[in-house]
Amino acid sequence: MSTVKPVHRKLRVVSNKRLASDHYLLELEVDENISLLPGQFLQLRLEDSIQFLRRPFSIFDCENKIIKILYKLRGNVTSLMSKLKKSDLVDVIFPLGNHFPQPEKGKVVLVSGGTGFAPLHFLVKELLNNKNLTLEFLIGGKGREVEAFKNFLPSAVSVKIATENGSAGEKGLVTNLIADIEGWIYSAGPIAMLKAVYEKIKV
Repeated sequence: MSTVKPVHRKLRVVSNKRLASDHYLLELEVDENISLLPGQFLQLRLEDSIQFLRRPFSIFDCENKIIKILYKLRGNVTSLMSKLKKSDLVDVIFPLGNHFPQPEKGKVVLVSGGTGFAPLHFLVKELLNNKNLTLEFLIGGKGREVEAFKNFLPSAVSVKIATENGSAGEKGLVTNLIADIEGWIYSAGPIAMLKAVYEKIKV
């Protein structure tokens, strides 16, 4: 469990970049040092909007008091988010959720689908501090947006890509790339993908 009590803050937008097609990376500035861990998320509400319920977003990265969120256009809230400009304020509760458990040594395979790339990207940054681990990242998505995701990963991570339309990497589902079930496997993405990963690795 997180040892940091969640806080309620209004955070200022630093940038809101379109990465590819309908995917964006939102950067928010924090005025204090709050420890965020891979696997945790935040709840976000837009200022001056008709949004009644907060929306959960995995933390893509956090450094130098900047929290980064990867999101995809998929409704009214994310459509409004895409219009956020520098210095706009958003209402946030964070950190929420648990930290990923981690191995001491061996091979680690990370399998992501869509915006499930976000929490695993944050995890990779921490896993790279352990020189006894070998990392392989399998990235899946509908199209070429996965190439933008790949660019965030350092060369020390072995990367394979699968896209449903065949525009990048292997055509098909990312679960088709799972060949070695030895070691640790982390996965984040749509429920159907998570079920397929489970079927691949269950004994």
